[in-house]
Amino acid sequence: MRAVFEAVDGGHINQAAQLVKDLLRTTGARPQLDRVDGEPWQVHFHGSDDTLSVGWSAGCATALALAIGSTLAGRLGVCTAPNCDRVYVDASRNAVRHFCSASCRSRVKAAAFRARKAPKN
Repeated sequence: MRAVFEAVDGGHINQAAQLVKDLLRTTGARPQLDRVDGEPWQVHFHGSDDTLSVGWSAGCATALALAIGSTLAGRLGVCTAPNCDRVYVDASRNAVRHFCSASCRSRVKAAAFRARKAPKN
């Protein structure tokens, strides 16, 4: 799934779409209505078998397909912090997120501040 985020982040939407199509096919994602007592009906996407890993993979592949097949594809990103390998979905109002978490953002900003304040040789 990271390859999908990397493709979108690099502006390669067609490649991302093909990767998601492959995920959907290999997981056998299919919609299903489920209900827990006292809760409303919910749509879940199960895989071709009901193992936890295939079920989660199918659900994630479906979510990525919905994002890429809409105006939300640009909301998928790869953290720009050095030594971070995480991805994120940008839920900010103006789509300006660059980090996976507040701690990555703070670490990068603190390092930049220390570099600016360091004595010049």
